[in-house]
Amino acid sequence: MERAQILDEISKMTVLELSQLIK
Repeated sequence: MERAQILDEISKMTVLELSQLIK
């Protein structure tokens, strides 16, 4: 697995979590 792919997935999850917290 490439680190870039893992970081991309983590960043996406983080954004989703942040968006939920903002709501």
